[in-house]
Amino acid sequence: MLPNPRWPYPVEARFPAYRDALAELCGSGTALADVTSIWTDMLARKSVHDLTGNGINHPNDFGHRVYAQVILALLAGGTSLPTIS
Repeated sequence: MLPNPRWPYPVEARFPAYRDALAELCGSGTALADVTSIWTDMLARKSVHDLTGNGINHPNDFGHRVYAQVILALLAGGTSLPTIS
């Protein structure tokens, strides 16, 4: 997940780079649950307070559901992220 953009501590530009580095490790028996991409898409429509429990860097119940959906889609053999509607 991405932190609140108003929080000065993390360098938000590193998150996609972390995801991309993890993707390079994927192969037979190794997968990546790419929550970063879907979180980025959601922040285009939702407030960070809609997704976080503390308004900074911890997901709320909705944010945890997003994690669960991405992981379950991956385990079920899905090759794409769930769509946001």
